[in-house]
Amino acid sequence: MNYQVLMDHLSELSYRYPIEMDDEGSHILVSSFDLPPGYNRVTIEVLMSLDNYPVKPPGVSPSRVYVPDDLLYHGSQPKDFHPGFGPAGWAWWCFEEIDWDPCRDDLIVFFELLRLTMTKPEI
Repeated sequence: MNYQVLMDHLSELSYRYPIEMDDEGSHILVSSFDLPPGYNRVTIEVLMSLDNYPVKPPGVSPSRVYVPDDLLYHGSQPKDFHPGFGPAGWAWWCFEEIDWDPCRDDLIVFFELLRLTMTKPEI
């Protein structure tokens, strides 16, 4: 992991969202993530592991993105939502692949991709 790149990207993202990082620098917690319409919440916290960032995008194995495990879209669980695959109270939001350029993309781009993926998800 390129720690300086991560710190720069977290700094930029912190202008939009409150962020906390664990002591090891391997996970971040992003608060007040605005959800698209249709969910049973307006905002959520997002927990992310950052294995090999920025070479590998967040949310693609081995990195994972977690959302609250009670999140529903129009009363149903989205297809990419996997409760029981993460810490207690969290569900893995699975990405099979992301078009990611580590020289161009950053955490702001990732959160926009997450929002886009969560807009009208497959049920």
